[in-house]
Amino acid sequence: MTGIRFVPQFLHSINMTSDSDPATKSDLSQLGLELTQVFDTKLETTKDEIIRAFQMTEENIRKDCAHADEVVELESRVTTIEGHLGISKH
Repeated sequence: MTGIRFVPQFLHSINMTSDSDPATKSDLSQLGLELTQVFDTKLETTKDEIIRAFQMTEENIRKDCAHADEVVELESRVTTIEGHLGISKH
């Protein structure tokens, strides 16, 4: 599993004198906003990927069902032809 590699943009612009400076309410608020934006973007991307995968799966299932219907129809036709020819399937 890969994690989000993210350094909030505002951290680059804060002029702190040292790493031990306490975060202000404004800093935390900005961090919360940026994390929310990252989460929302990731969530939207993941949602789109899931929808695309579902649509592809749905399309494959529909194709498989169409092929199954064709097989049933062909089997029926073969049985009819065998009946006309007097050939019996065992």
